[in-house]
Amino acid sequence: MEEAFDSKKVPARFVYCAKENCPVGEVCLRRLAYTHVSKELATIHCVNLAALSADSTTCPHFLPAIKVKMAWGMSRLLEGLPYEKALAINRDVRALYPHTTFQRIRRQEKPITPQKQRQIDAIFQYYGIRTSPQYDRITEEYDFR
Repeated sequence: MEEAFDSKKVPARFVYCAKENCPVGEVCLRRLAYTHVSKELATIHCVNLAALSADSTTCPHFLPAIKVKMAWGMSRLLEGLPYEKALAINRDVRALYPHTTFQRIRRQEKPITPQKQRQIDAIFQYYGIRTSPQYDRITEEYDFR
């Protein structure tokens, strides 16, 4: 069962699109978000429809409405690893983020994007760890980039 679109997860500075009859509108996250925008929002950021070409079948603002796997939390990331490797991996993973962002990720306030998950996986591979990193939880979310 497909879960309903949660407008509360749309970032504050996200750019919506109000173009009706758009050839890619059914699969565009900007259009999907616009159709579900909360009535409580007095203002939103939107694509300037006057600047779009009327006959174009491509859109420079298109963002695919696909869900990706977001990881949350790192409390189990280093479990079962040899001490020396765990120290090195911890140092390299921390270097991927500014300190405050790392703390927000650790507390599960901010997700670990698929791109960062691949970087963490590469760090594990570099140190000879063949098991996948263990995150606290995995969810499927729209990628609002």
